[in-house]
Formats: sequence, C-alpha cells, structure tokens
Amino acid sequence: MYNKALVSVKRLTNLTFRSGVARQEPSRHDRCMNTSIAKAASSPRRRSAHRRPDSAVTRARILDCAERLFAKHGFHGTSVRDIALLADVQFALVGYHFGSKLHLLDSVIARRSNVLNADRRSFLNRVRSESGGSPIPIRTLIEGFVGSIISRAAGSNTGWRNYTQLIAAIANAAEWSTLAEKHFNEVAREYLQEIQRTYPKISKEALYEARVRATDGRIHGPDSFLASVVRS
Repeated sequence: MYNKALVSVKRLTNLTFRSGVARQEPSRHDRCMNTSIAKAASSPRRRSAHRRPDSAVTRARILDCAERLFAKHGFHGTSVRDIALLADVQFALVGYHFGSKLHLLDSVIARRSNVLNADRRSFLNRVRSESGGSPIPIRTLIEGFVGSIISRAAGSNTGWRNYTQLIAAIANAAEWSTLAEKHFNEVAREYLQEIQRTYPKISKEALYEARVRATDGRIHGPDSFLASVVRS
C-alpha cells in the first residue's frame, strides 16, 4: 500500500492544476519542440528568387493586350487599368513585370522590332554577299526592308496587324522619335546607305521621308517606295 501511495504522489507532483483541470507538465523534449515551432511560425517567409512558372505566359498576355489597346486607342487613350482588365490580371502585376506605362510601350515595340530587325539584317547580309560588292538593286533592298512586316501583317496573326497599326502611329509622331530611333533606325540607316549607293540621285530628305513611310506601313513594295521618292 505504501509503495502504491508513493507512486501516486510522484504522479501528482508532475501535474499542474488550472481552472480545476489537471494538465501534465510538458517534458523537456516537448518544450524544445514547441519553441522550434513558435520560431518557425514567427519567422518571415522568404520570397522565392524565381518567378512563378506562369510568369512568361502572364507577361506575354499583358504585352498582347497592351499592343491591342495602344493600337486601337493610342498610348494616351489607354490606361494601365484598361490593360490589366483586358489581360485579366491584377493591376499591380502590370507594374511588377514592366514598370511604368512608358516602359510597357517600349517592351511592346521591342518584342516585334527585334524580330523585324533580325529578318532585315539577315536579308541585307545575304544580298550583300551575293552582290559581291556591286550596288544592290533598289527593288531588292525595299523588298528586304518592308517585306518582313508586310508578310507578317498579312497573315492570320492579329498581333502583327495590331503592331503594324501601332508602329504607324509611332513613326508619324515626333513625341515617339526616341523610340523609333532606338528600335528601328539603326537597321534602316544600313538600308538607306545601300539605296543611296545604288541610286545616288536620291536626296537624303527623300530617303528620310521614304523611310518613315516604309516604317509606318504606307509603303507596300518597291514601286510604292519609288513613287514616294518621286513625290518627295
């Protein structure tokens, strides 16, 4: 009996009483575990250094919608909220991916200008090699410069049609001359140099005017280019 009573007393010493309910004191191991859990819960979660897997898809959707609205309503007639609504993304995501609305416009232009410039450079390098240093026919040069955007805009991709409409507005507005210089003029000057070498009688003013018309889509082939030079 004495032994049983002693065991009961020892068990009771390991109990605490709160509000009349007995609770066993946590062991040292339990206290350590609870401390670790509390620290983990209170520590701020670190953001992943990598974007979500759908980030590229989201960016492309924002670019497509911005391109469509900029082409239809112009830069100043389109708000970031309009773009976010059409793209079905949160307003803040547009700024997260692209920064300001102006930076977004720059990204919209750059996405397809990179394709066009690559096409134009590749074509020009090829015909230069084939010509063996001789002047390149103007018809060939103009086909190389305007052919890429004409063929793409004439296809089933509505994005290229929107882009062509947008570039028409960009090329004709002094406000966007910096963007035109950044995205198009370097390659355009290479073509103009070759054209002037082939046809020295063309004035620089006429070449500039024709280049603007070729960029904004008002020239649809070599004959149209030559006609624009005559009008200039």
